Amino acid sequence: MRKRTKLLIKIPVYLTLGAKTHFLSMNAYRNWHYFTSNKIKQLVEEQIAAQFPAETNFNHYSITYIYNYKSKVSDLPNVCALASKYLNDAMKSANIITDDNIQFLKSETYFVGSQSKDDPHILAFISEYNATNHIDPRNLE
Repeated sequence: MRKRTKLLIKIPVYLTLGAKTHFLSMNAYRNWHYFTSNKIKQLVEEQIAAQFPAETNFNHYSITYIYNYKSKVSDLPNVCALASKYLNDAMKSANIITDDNIQFLKSETYFVGSQSKDDPHILAFISEYNATNHIDPRNLE
């Protein structure tokens, strides 16, 4: 079987627990009760892991996030940072990556997609890191 070098994952931006719908952002995260925080993390990581094909792993990898937002005043890094946490933890738990530290995760980039009032979500494009095709901002003049 050929090794997969690219992967596309859809990450939710809202999650309903009981009667309450939670916006998955760092601002909300810091205010959640630890029980709520742990339950949301578990459920989101299960949704992410369900999208992993068998026999997938990355050595050095990069991730590009495209945020398809509900509200035009949404905060890109606030939402994508939490999605990054959930995605990287889910990949580590599924043994798709060795770790999410800087030895393995080489870059993350956030982009604004389009407004999606009915289905706000983040698309995460994971790929094997290729240093020859990567623009290193430290080398820009």
